[in-house]
Formats: sequence, C-alpha cells, structure tokens
Amino acid sequence: MKRAALLLLVVLLAVIAACEAQSTQPAATPESIATPLTPPELPTLSPTVAPEATAPRISPAVTPLSQPMLLRRSCGKDYVLRADTPITLYYGGWPTKTLELAEMWATSLVVDLEIDGQPVPGQPQAPSADLPYNCPKDPENSYWVYYATYLGGLTPGIHQASVTFHALRQLPDGYGDALYGPGELAHQTFSVRVIGVPPSPTPRPQPSVTPTPLLVVDGRNQAIVYADILGLGWENWSWDSTVHVASSQHAHDGTVSIRAELEPWGALSLQYPSGFRTSPYHWIELYIYVGENTLRRLSFVFNGNSDNDLLPRLLIDDPEYIAGGAYIANRWQRVRIPLAETGGADRVIWGINFNDASGDGQEPFWVDGIRFVGATPVLSPAPATTPVVLADHASQSVVYKNALALGWEDWSWYSIVDLASSEHAHSRPVSIKASLRSTGAVSLYFPRFSTAPYYWLEFYVYVGENTLRQLSVYFNDASDKELMPKVSVDDPAFIAGGTYIANRWQRVRIPLLQTGGADMDILRINIKDESGAGQAAFWIDDIQLIPAVPPSP
Repeated sequence: MKRAALLLLVVLLAVIAACEAQSTQPAATPESIATPLTPPELPTLSPTVAPEATAPRISPAVTPLSQPMLLRRSCGKDYVLRADTPITLYYGGWPTKTLELAEMWATSLVVDLEIDGQPVPGQPQAPSADLPYNCPKDPENSYWVYYATYLGGLTPGIHQASVTFHALRQLPDGYGDALYGPGELAHQTFSVRVIGVPPSPTPRPQPSVTPTPLLVVDGRNQAIVYADILGLGWENWSWDSTVHVASSQHAHDGTVSIRAELEPWGALSLQYPSGFRTSPYHWIELYIYVGENTLRRLSFVFNGNSDNDLLPRLLIDDPEYIAGGAYIANRWQRVRIPLAETGGADRVIWGINFNDASGDGQEPFWVDGIRFVGATPVLSPAPATTPVVLADHASQSVVYKNALALGWEDWSWYSIVDLASSEHAHSRPVSIKASLRSTGAVSLYFPRFSTAPYYWLEFYVYVGENTLRQLSVYFNDASDKELMPKVSVDDPAFIAGGTYIANRWQRVRIPLLQTGGADMDILRINIKDESGAGQAAFWIDDIQLIPAVPPSP
C-alpha cells in the first residue's frame, strides 16, 4: 500500500514539472505560423534604356485594376498598352491534349521572360482548359501550361519583350508522336507599344536615347528563286518526292505554284549548279499553303558545293518564321527566315532543300514566291517626346477623298465597289464601300505613279461589326506585275490603336519601305481578301501617299 502511494506521488510530481516547463515557452503567434506577403513597390520600366543593375520588383498577384496582356505569337507580335495602368502579364502558353500531360509539363516547363533585356520573374499557373484572353487560332480541347506576372506599368514608347521556353525532360504534347525537349524549345520576341502619359505626376528625367535601327524588307534588292517559273539558273533536283513546278491548284502570286509531295525524308530541292552568292541579302522568303494538314514537320537547309548540308537545319514550322505564328488550314502564309540563323549567310550556296523531318512523309503542300531579299535599316519609333519622322500632310498626294483623284481609276475585281457610299464617311459626305468575293480586291489604277517622294500609304478603314478581317495591301509595278511583299492591313503596327474596333473609323498607315512599292513607278494599289472566304462590307476613305519630314531640332 505504501509502495503504491509512493509511486502515485512520483507520477504527480513529473506531471507538475512538465506543465511548468511548457509554461516557459512563448505562445504561438500568427507571425510565427505564417508571414504575410508585403506587396512590393510597383516597377516602371523605360523603353530602350539600358536596364538598371537590380531586377524589377514584381508581384504575381492579379488585380482587377490592371490591364491584361497575353504574349503569344499566334496572337501577334505587336501589342499596345496604356502607360497609366498596371499590367497583369500572361506568357508561355504551351498546349497539350490532356490534363494529365499538362500536369506533367507543369513540372517540366520553364519559361523565361525579359523586357528590354531585363529578366522579369514570374510564377507558373495551374494547368487550365482555357488561357486568359485566348486567340481564335488556339487548338480546341487543349489544356494549357503558362506563367503570369504583375508589372506596375511601362513608360511610353516601344518596349521589346522576349519569351524563351525550356523543357527539363522529354515529353509529348499529345497531338502527334513528336517528343519535345530536353533543352530550349522556342524563343519568341514581341514589341509592346505603350501610349499615354506616365502615371507619375512629375516625369523622371530620361537619359538621351539613340533610336535603335530596325531592319525592314528592301523590295528593290531581291533575287527570285521561283515566281510562276524557276528563276534563271535554278533547277529542280528534288528526291524521294513528286514535284510539279507549275501546279494550277493553288497560287499565291500569278497563276501557278510548286506542288510537292514527299516520301519519308524526301525533299523539294532547288539547286543553282554554278553557285549563288547570298551576301547582298538578309532573308530568304517564301509563301506556303499547307492545305488541311497544319501539323507539318518540314525542315530547311542550304547545300554547299560538295552537296553537303550547311548546318544548322531549321524547322519551317518555327513560329518565329511564320507570319501569324502558326499554320492556318487552306491559306497562304509568308515564311521569312533570317540568313544569319542558317548556315548560308554571306557565302556561296549551291542549293535550297525543304525536307520531310517527320519520317512519315508529307502529303501535298504548295510553295510560291521564293526569293532572297535585302534589308533596309530604318529608325524604330523613339519615345513620344522625340519622334523620328513626322508626316508632311502639306505635301501629300490624294488618291481618294470623296471621289477618286484625277488620273486614278477603279480596276477592282471579284468585288462590289461603290465609290460614293453615304452609309459611312470619314471625310464627309461619302466613302468607298467594298464587298469582296474570295480573293477579290479593291484595286485603284494610275497609268504611272512615282512613289519616290513618299514615305507612307495612309487610309482610314471602317470594318463594321466584323473586326476579324484578313486583308492585304500590295502594289503593281509599271509592267502590272505584283510587287512583293504583301503586307497585312490587320497588322497592329499599322492600325492606330493596335486593333480594329467595331463601328469606328481607324487610321491605317503603312511604311512604303515595308512593301515592294517604295521608290518605284506603280500602276495599282490593291486591298485584297486573303481569307479565301471573301469579305463582308467595309469602308475606306482618305487614301493618300504621304512624305515624311524630320522633326525640327
């Protein structure tokens, strides 16, 4: 009995000692459980100015007061933002066919973002069946892996953004048998134009900035490889393939194109046996029509004089090279490859090869308008306070204003054109109303008009309710031959405001240097349907060619 009482006393003393020890520990506080995030100071990045040594402080939080932006090449490469509002920026959209694959990619995809050469941190988002602000060209029934970040704003001017995709391991995307990674998958560049007044009430002093030269196509410096026929000296040396160099099924320029059907690893091969020097040129350019099959695996490489491949071998499917960023079924699209990214820059080549890279062969596709083109440096737009060039409206040449100017005639085709429509007008009382059938065009003719004094083609367009247009602009030379390249009227770089707005007049201004019509005698200005489905009614007004004058010092 005494032994049991003694044992009970020992237990009680141990319990009391433990309680006293616990009471000496500090009580748990919310701070010791979780430290709340403090919103960082919002950054403001300046265009074209060398970045500071420290990275911008960025929070991935999304706020309803911010303006959203989705950087994807299939949405475009040029964007317009306001300077007075923070930005929620989404980037790195990678599609997969199933949620399971998306979850695998979410742990393997790393996407780097830079703005004006400065790394910008972001956070991966949970895989989703929808991307914020999806583009019409996105694959249906997809699951997306993407990143997001938050910026406090960008100063007015032109900012350069780049997005680089890396895979940590090799994975499929579910759309075919192809595997991607490990390593770099793609590198995409974008231009972001910021308009408006900076949010700061007192502008920060900016160092003097020298505008960066921008390279645009010099349509006067070109060498034709194929345009209806093979250019002088070029021959068809294709292998493991069926090639017709005068197919009338589809044509981008003229009446025929090259139709190619490739066996596994076969190639459309165009050779220049005496050797062709690429030194005067900056790009190789062509137009491709892939038909219904947009999942192509076509590579491109030059040949040396021993029939050896001049590496690297490039994929024509690269979004960097395709106008619009991805193939579109049953539509001609431009492919433009910088020679500096190939093994054929500034040297003599003996051939051009378009190879099947899938190992399964290629069903028929068509190519047209193959050429080497030079580059012309022009000054990119500087910040709004220091414009590079100004429009000289006092010296303009009017093509249409309420009526066609003296000497201009309507030579439109596959279209219904009313030169005096009173439904809508930018300069009252009338404008041109046009409805186009498939591949139809508004074509305005002048017996011989010199563009030498002029810098831009400018007009105003009213698209009505349909803001999803596919219209091109190009010129015909004095022999009535089409001058390449055609440029897209839908390009955000040309549209005031960056995109069409329903039921509103908007200015379109296209630098002639980006067309084939600079410093030339022309016969026509053409605005053509490129959708293949025709164009519902739209209106154009105040068509004019405008010279440029440098700003006053």
